[in-house]
Amino acid sequence: MSHAGSLSVIVISRNEGKELRRTVENLDDTLPEGGEIVVVDDGSTDGSADLLVRRRGRVKLHRTHSLGVARARNFGARRARGNTLVFADAHIGLGKLWWRPLLEILNDPKVGGAAPAVTDPPRMEEKGYGLRLQGPDLEVAWLRKKARVPFPAPIVPGCCMAMRRDVFEAMDGWDEGMLQRGGVDNEACVRLWLLGFDLMIAPEPGPRLGRNHIFLAL
Repeated sequence: MSHAGSLSVIVISRNEGKELRRTVENLDDTLPEGGEIVVVDDGSTDGSADLLVRRRGRVKLHRTHSLGVARARNFGARRARGNTLVFADAHIGLGKLWWRPLLEILNDPKVGGAAPAVTDPPRMEEKGYGLRLQGPDLEVAWLRKKARVPFPAPIVPGCCMAMRRDVFEAMDGWDEGMLQRGGVDNEACVRLWLLGFDLMIAPEPGPRLGRNHIFLAL
């Protein structure tokens, strides 16, 4: 069973400017007691991670140099202490108790990954409920809401993707040979399906407005 107190959010950042601090502050405000935030600053040159140096408590900062998304995620996960891992971009915003439906979904051992719907502030009426591959070039397309309860999707967005640590170990982490951000997420989801896991979307609405963030609909 997934427990809120053993939740680690792994934030990968590179030159995110003020978005990194906003994202970390948002996570610090919304995570349950006992949760932690592991920030991997992968060679930023804009000083964005310097704003986190003086933070104490559950924000842990690690500096790396040009590992890339997959290797940076693996680096952070292996330094996190949680039994539930959430891989997050450094420019997102989340509402209160955003983690609760994800943990409830992950209580099912058949589920390998879970994510919320995604909303872009300039088009708040538009939400993406997971993605699918289409066409000969395997382009991705956002899916519409299928149900009011959690439902499966071929690909769940990697900007806020939760999984149990045992799943992370079973898939041997993110594929470090994948260099493109979107390709990393797509490949991991396909691999999880091949391993027999389901991927689920938590469809609950209620995004909050903000600037320069992807706001997640939970």
